[in-house]
Amino acid sequence: MEKGSWKIIFWSIILTFITSFATMALGNLLFHTGFVENSNAVHTGPILARIQHLVLLSISLIGEELITASVAFPLYHLLAEKMSSKQAWIIAGLISAILFGLMHLKIYHGNLYQCIVVIGLTRLPFNYAWRKTNSLWGGIIGHIIYDLVIFIPAMFIV
Repeated sequence: MEKGSWKIIFWSIILTFITSFATMALGNLLFHTGFVENSNAVHTGPILARIQHLVLLSISLIGEELITASVAFPLYHLLAEKMSSKQAWIIAGLISAILFGLMHLKIYHGNLYQCIVVIGLTRLPFNYAWRKTNSLWGGIIGHIIYDLVIFIPAMFIV
C-alpha cells in the first residue's frame, strides 16, 4: 500500500459509518424500511465459537472484496477506453457497489433498499480506498474493521 494508507483506511471507515447511518435513517423516513438485522452477525454459544465465527467472517469479507474488484476493475478498463479515467472509475465503482449490495439480498431478507443503498452504495469509500492506497488491501482492511466494529458488540454484548 502507498504511504499514508492507514489514514485513508481510517477515513474510509468513518465515511462508511456516516453514510450507512444516514442512508438507514433516510430509508426509514421515506420508505419506513426499518433495519433488517444481518443474521451472520449474531452468533451465540461458547466464546471460542464466536471468535471462530468472526475469523471466518473476516475471511469471507476478503472474498467479498475480491468479487467486487473482479467486477470493478475490468469494467473500469473497458470504460476508460471510452471516457475519462475519473468517469470510468465512478461508473465502475457504482455498478460494482450495487452488485455488492445485491449479493446481500438473502442475508437482508430481500430488502432492496437496504441491499442496494445502505450496503451497496455506502461501500464506495472502500472502493475509493483501493484506488488511493493503490491496493485492494485498503478496502479489505477497511471493510473488515468496519464489520467487526458492528458485529463484535452484537456477538459479545448481551
